[in-house]
Amino acid sequence: MRGKSGHVQGSFHDISEGEKTDVVLHQLIGYEQLLNEALTMALLTDDLATFHDRCLALVGGRLNVDRAYFFKHNEATDTMDNTHEWCAEGVVPEKDKLQGIPEKDFTWWVESMKRNEIVCYPDIAEIPDEVTKNALGSQEIKSILVVPLFLNGQYDGFLGFDDCARRRDWKQEDIDILLSLSKIVSMVTGRKLVEAEKEKLQSQLLQAQKMESVGRLAGGVAHDFNNMLTGIMGYAELCRHDIDDGHPAHEWLDGILHESRRSADLTRQLLAFARKQTIAPQVLNFNDGVGNMLKMLRRLIGEGIDLIWQPGANLGAVKIDPGQIDQILANLCVNARDAIGGRSGKLILRTENILIDEIYCAKHIEASPGAYVMLEVSDNGCGMDKETALHIFEPFFTTKDVGVGTGLGLATVYGIVKQNAGFINVYSEPNKGTTFRIHLPRVPLKTHAKQHGSQTSESPIGTETILLVEDEKAIRFTLGLCLKGLGYTVHAAESPEEALRLIEEQENIIDLLLTDVVMPGMSGRELAEKLAPDYPAMKVLYMSGYTADVIASQGILEENVQFVSKPFSRDALARKVRGVLDEHKDCGEAALRQPIFIHQVN
Repeated sequence: MRGKSGHVQGSFHDISEGEKTDVVLHQLIGYEQLLNEALTMALLTDDLATFHDRCLALVGGRLNVDRAYFFKHNEATDTMDNTHEWCAEGVVPEKDKLQGIPEKDFTWWVESMKRNEIVCYPDIAEIPDEVTKNALGSQEIKSILVVPLFLNGQYDGFLGFDDCARRRDWKQEDIDILLSLSKIVSMVTGRKLVEAEKEKLQSQLLQAQKMESVGRLAGGVAHDFNNMLTGIMGYAELCRHDIDDGHPAHEWLDGILHESRRSADLTRQLLAFARKQTIAPQVLNFNDGVGNMLKMLRRLIGEGIDLIWQPGANLGAVKIDPGQIDQILANLCVNARDAIGGRSGKLILRTENILIDEIYCAKHIEASPGAYVMLEVSDNGCGMDKETALHIFEPFFTTKDVGVGTGLGLATVYGIVKQNAGFINVYSEPNKGTTFRIHLPRVPLKTHAKQHGSQTSESPIGTETILLVEDEKAIRFTLGLCLKGLGYTVHAAESPEEALRLIEEQENIIDLLLTDVVMPGMSGRELAEKLAPDYPAMKVLYMSGYTADVIASQGILEENVQFVSKPFSRDALARKVRGVLDEHKDCGEAALRQPIFIHQVN
């Protein structure tokens, strides 16, 4: 029926029941074919957006409507967006104008959709809500049919048809088609989103496995490389110590030591990425760690960049090596400085207490639920695209010119964060800056008395007796000469078994056992435990070039155990040995188990 006269004008002719049946069957077959085509399209189209566009074109053209469209509900902003639109020839598109529409301005419409009601008006003049009626009229819509879309039981938007040139009496078949189509769209959208999320998680897993593989490789070479560096530095320092300052070789030896230290730093960065560097974690307030670095960071980034510090109130404590906070801040700030370039810019450091829930973790495979302290480092530099962001934590990956940087800065940050049971996210777009967010687990805050001490410029000496146990000949030889040069009496052995025989033959009092950790037959820890009953006053200092996980398995990284990481300099060894000998001089056997932990990395 058209118009409001209450009757139908026009001519009529009689049709038989058989003809009626044929028409209905023809319509049903046509509708069934239409839906089958939509389902086939869903199976053959990988991209969700392409499926939506093709689906609208298929159904809109077949049903002879002027417009067919999808609107998406944005839960975060309570707005609706016209995400896909098909228009018949000659019909003006409206999609670009229909973005970010506040749902509060269309309460009647949105509430109808959320109640899973069909909005079907042959003439929009019949719509009871004036706001909706006027909005549709401004788009020259004369007739409308809309059904809601639900995804996993939640309102997700709506699917609709418009006629702009005429009033249209929508048939029940039109409504059925649209309802069936909405179910297909919801099903396909849900499946595609699950597949996309699965692909994202798979990609994250592969990336994590790749990073772990590189970490294992770095840890595998670290032990041998550190031992070789210790020997090289030992020989160079012995030569340097025995020649006059004016000798031409003095400068060459300084060059050898300089390059050796650079190599040691490179190894340490690789181990930081691999989460296997030796550390001495402390419970501390992150705000204090950042605050202590501000002066140095301002010098590091230069005067042209405005450094803004926004400490979080009542910030929780974290457990981390203080030196690692310095590494994180230095690397991220240098990265920001380089992204800003030579122009003036802004760098913001911010901390905050954060609670991570299961919903967040479902979308971020690297995260675990719990309470965290978050450090945010943001800059307004050049930013980066998604492809670059996927690789920035890989060791040796860099966007800088050849010879500028090592490509280990962000890899080091990543390793430190993972070593401390945290996770890191990066958000960036080209020309819109970059934001790094580091999350470290919150722990109860403890107070510790600060240790004070003076340090002279000269390497400390001594007259005590040291038992040196080291299976690497070059290291054993250079350390022995170094310690003798400092005034100590040194008994050197290449294995724990030889050390035990040597002590039996010498029958000397041993003031300090300086031993490698991992050796064939017997570990350094086992040797110390064997000697403890006969030498209750003996102090113990462990050394190793192995990674932190290997050393930890020997119990060496426990609190109150003395350890020095290879490679180290002559001066660092001298101070470490002197410090261990001078601590707890009257504690007897307890010195083996309860010396103050002092971590030395050179």
